[in-house]
Amino acid sequence: MYKITQWDSRYEVNSSGDPYKPGSKQGIRSTSLLYVRAKVHGRQLGTGMRKLQAIAGDRHNEVFGLFMRFLEIAGDAGRGRRGHLLNSDDLDDPATPKDLAFILNSPQDQIEYALTKLIEVGWISGDSGKRPELPETPGTSGNSGEIPSLNNETETESNRSELNETE
Repeated sequence: MYKITQWDSRYEVNSSGDPYKPGSKQGIRSTSLLYVRAKVHGRQLGTGMRKLQAIAGDRHNEVFGLFMRFLEIAGDAGRGRRGHLLNSDDLDDPATPKDLAFILNSPQDQIEYALTKLIEVGWISGDSGKRPELPETPGTSGNSGEIPSLNNETETESNRSELNETE
């Protein structure tokens, strides 16, 4: 399951629609968000955007645009479920890269690329909050340091799957 990191402190709102402050009398909004809070940097680049630019190179604006769409998906859930990329308002229904490609009407490889870069920059985490490990390849020892594909299976027939070697 993919989760937006620091969701509560950066994007969550209280029942009045103001920024949520943990421990305050006013609790988290119970229904899905009407908008997503995002810091305005204007003509300056924040540190996070500079990191994303260094990691994603010429595709940083594409990845940032998809991140903003991921924020919308994560905000479209009730209290306790916001901040996760879900297919529905249910934590037991996490969105896969294939699901996100369908929801956003985008190529799956574009979604996988964005998720990989966003995990690397620390804006999104997986189940454990850590980057996934690369499986060992025959003839190598350990992790090569590369980011793995987020969806390493593709359907080839109705009941069969095989490893996807493209990334």
